[in-house]
Amino acid sequence: MISFLTSLKPFRGAVADIQHAALRSWRQVHADAEIIVYGACPGIEVVTECKIRHVPNIACGASGPPLFNALADHAAMEARHDLQIYINGDILLHRCTLDAATALRRRFDNFLGVGQRVDLAEGCCVNMSAPDAGDELRRLAASSQATLHAPSGKDYFLFLRGLWQNLPAPVVLGRGAYDSALLAYAFRHRVPLVDCTAAIPALHLFHDYAHVAGGVSAAHHGPETVAMMRAYGVRRSAPTVADAGWVVVDGAMRRQPCRGDRLRQFELYLRFIRSAPRCALAVRALWRLLHPETRQPECWQLADICRALDGTGCNCATGCAEGAFA
Repeated sequence: MISFLTSLKPFRGAVADIQHAALRSWRQVHADAEIIVYGACPGIEVVTECKIRHVPNIACGASGPPLFNALADHAAMEARHDLQIYINGDILLHRCTLDAATALRRRFDNFLGVGQRVDLAEGCCVNMSAPDAGDELRRLAASSQATLHAPSGKDYFLFLRGLWQNLPAPVVLGRGAYDSALLAYAFRHRVPLVDCTAAIPALHLFHDYAHVAGGVSAAHHGPETVAMMRAYGVRRSAPTVADAGWVVVDGAMRRQPCRGDRLRQFELYLRFIRSAPRCALAVRALWRLLHPETRQPECWQLADICRALDGTGCNCATGCAEGAFA
């Protein structure tokens, strides 16, 4: 079974509706799934049907959000299940999440599962428990109200109990670079990074940054973000979902480092395994010359996410074409 770990904003206005929808979607993944909410969260007491465990007293960053370090330590000791997923409170999940998580656990002794999300336009939502969820997402995509986010965005982290031992510096949730810091930690400790994009449909509900003093600029470029970038070595060329060494296709694991980009694979090896950042920067410069558009390698299409919601898996005729995984 699985434990969901999260940190939420105060339940006010539209944010309350967004978080309530997310919690309901996690609950329907399995009746015995555990949901733990960390940090102060005014208004959470009104959410009763999702069977939430609230841990209000947790170490936090200077700007207020909980530290992932403290959250992970608590979950390692107190969560009911070994299989755990940290997830942002604006993400809808489908019941197939547990199938994918179980497949990773069967294949690896340790792992970190991540994936690209689908961004929904303001006011849009999908009932993830409905049998026609895939069709609803197709309708939104047809009207440009649903788009596949770039591999740079990471909104969930699937792992086994005890993975995050001895994180070298504070990781402040909800601030820019926190997700890249976690990927950097996985690379340095040779933890298999698995791209679950087409196996775990993750739909992002639109919101603004009114809850952060200073707005999006403070959230993504404030002092806590700068400190994490320096401590984890992700100020430039931060690791993304596209850098995963494995990918889940139709329930099976396929080895696919950096989606076939061998130069990028070498750069990451120099940075995180050999601890040679200057050599890595030189390789990065060469990579930029060969890829001046700086786009992440493509793999998935929104149609693949819709098929996962249908329960039909990935169609290798599109998105993850066989050539992409040769």
